[in-house]
Amino acid sequence: MSIIDRLHIPIEKIGWITLDNASNNDMMMVALEKLLGSQGVLFSANDQCVRCFPHIVNLTVQSILSAITNLNYASDNSQDFMPDGQQHQDLIAMLQTLINKIRASSLCCEQFAKIQESLSPSRDVLQLIQDVSTRWSSTHLMIHCALELRKAINKYVLSNTDLYQYCLTDSDWKILEVYAKILAVSSTCLPSEATPILCDALPSFKRMLAVWTNYQTSMPAYSSIIEAGITKLLDYYSKIVNIPAFQLSICAFFLSHVIPSFDSLYISAKPEAEASVVQGK
Repeated sequence: MSIIDRLHIPIEKIGWITLDNASNNDMMMVALEKLLGSQGVLFSANDQCVRCFPHIVNLTVQSILSAITNLNYASDNSQDFMPDGQQHQDLIAMLQTLINKIRASSLCCEQFAKIQESLSPSRDVLQLIQDVSTRWSSTHLMIHCALELRKAINKYVLSNTDLYQYCLTDSDWKILEVYAKILAVSSTCLPSEATPILCDALPSFKRMLAVWTNYQTSMPAYSSIIEAGITKLLDYYSKIVNIPAFQLSICAFFLSHVIPSFDSLYISAKPEAEASVVQGK
């Protein structure tokens, strides 16, 4: 409450609060509900919390990755992944370690650049993207870039005997293609705007669920991996689907497109609407 007082925000004007999905934020909203309630202000910890949709998407992607790989290999200063020769390898961890080794020094980068030039003289030389645990979508970007440069990566590995254990077979690359396809849903189903818009949240949920459900049918071997993402997404969908702000934003967006004068009508009616809310009508 001290922050609200310091910012001179009238407590009766506190509306929706946008937060990420950390549990301490849930506790804060419950505490705020009690504090405002003690002063006669109606406030709902659930209905007036707007959960950050991009953060939900990131948590969903992390659930999928947890079903595929050991996420510790994406952390800073993580140890190298050591292949054990088993049939089912952690391909993402292998790729992460291999990319780190290719980018380990300027000499390594220079060698990799020369290999690219020898394979495709007319193309620009590209840098491999490293996976960073704190950067959203970095795993998908890492895999996508590696797939583009797979020929150069294969040739680099064969040119360095100490990297033979990280050699990726054709079947390995095909599996990575599937991983990239699954992870791409988190970005392709989101709106194209640089700044997320509230009215796009629920439709984006639906799009992601629809695509992943179709993938479970078309790629049954990866159904359990996809299910990890669907389960997480549905968990958060159930928390926001009945929040009035999400539903009202969709109605307002729709009306502003079908009724040309809706925006001006909304502005002229706003004072009366606010008065009705304050009076509990």
